[in-house]
Amino acid sequence: MANVWPVADSFPQKPLASSAVERDPDLALRTQMDVGPPKVRCRSTAGYENHKYTFVMTSTNKAAMKIFYATTCSYGSEIYEWDHPETAATENWRFIKPPEYKYLEGNYLCTVELEMLP
Repeated sequence: MANVWPVADSFPQKPLASSAVERDPDLALRTQMDVGPPKVRCRSTAGYENHKYTFVMTSTNKAAMKIFYATTCSYGSEIYEWDHPETAATENWRFIKPPEYKYLEGNYLCTVELEMLP
């Protein structure tokens, strides 16, 4: 894997702990019937987890994130490696949607929605 999360000099390695949101894979396929309850089956055994994190960034960090998202990750289409904030294991990640930036007291809160691939 050639793409990796930028080094600590570019921007933070760990998100705000209070901002972390994790959602298990949704592998159930539901089919509504004309009458009665829907049929439900497992569509696969390998799914991806959705994660949402917020980082505190400077304007320089924000510029680095914009370059990482647009260039390195081809606007979210490329996979990259990053150490999971909780387990520290290196995992494969991909952006679900573009990063969001909120200006706050001289810094930025950068929120990213990611999928951790199996």
